[in-house]
Amino acid sequence: MLYYNKNRVNKKHIIRVLVLFSLILLTSINPDASRIGSRVYSFITKPITLLTTKVSKVTTDAIDAVIGTKPNRDMVNKLTKENEELKSKVNNLEFVLNNQEYLKQSIKFKELTNTLNANLIMIDNDSKFSQFMIDKGSLNGVNIGDEIISSYGSNETNTLGSLVGRVIEVNETTSVISSIYDDKYNITFEHGKSNTIGVIRNRNNGYLEGYMLNKADIKVGDSVYTSGTGGLYQRGLYLGKITEVKMSQDGLNQLVTILSPVNFAKLYEVFVLRGDN
Repeated sequence: MLYYNKNRVNKKHIIRVLVLFSLILLTSINPDASRIGSRVYSFITKPITLLTTKVSKVTTDAIDAVIGTKPNRDMVNKLTKENEELKSKVNNLEFVLNNQEYLKQSIKFKELTNTLNANLIMIDNDSKFSQFMIDKGSLNGVNIGDEIISSYGSNETNTLGSLVGRVIEVNETTSVISSIYDDKYNITFEHGKSNTIGVIRNRNNGYLEGYMLNKADIKVGDSVYTSGTGGLYQRGLYLGKITEVKMSQDGLNQLVTILSPVNFAKLYEVFVLRGDN
């Protein structure tokens, strides 16, 4: 049995030697045979090579994504910060360019009045600008009933400031404002030329609608002011200009439509007209 196995091993060895010798002889005789061998080898090893390369790339990308190099990460963070700063500067510049007239009026108003300026920090969600909140409260001397005005100014009507609303709730650092568009309150007004009194009772698409208590010679473009009657606002605060005058259907009341110069959609800063002012 041992002799048989030994012979079997010798036979295998002789076969390997013969095959190897044949390949060497064939290659020396025909060079194309070596290319065939290479192609066979390449065909066999190509899937393994591709798999190894893919695994290596995925591993490298994962490590770079999680860790990266510190200089690269520092540079990215620096560029991101600079980009945010540039965006902020551009936004501020656009605000200044788009609101030049508003900012001029605001500066002029601060110079000529002794009011408390405040910024809007919250507006109600009904899109009518009925109420909003400012960043000043009792710690700043704000009280319920104080009037809120804008920095609107007009040389044509010799007007400085336009009525925005009144304080209805005061906290330590904030206050809630009821605007002139809040339909919970009627506003009495006075026609600038005839001193005739009227009442605003409706708000419609940004316009104030009311009626005159007595008929008067009123024309489109005339100015109206708060009358001081009713105790809601003091007398003489500018409300706006009349855009329409007509009679009611029964012919008994003279109806007027008033447009405020205050653009509530772009109202950022207001002024508190406190009781001692």
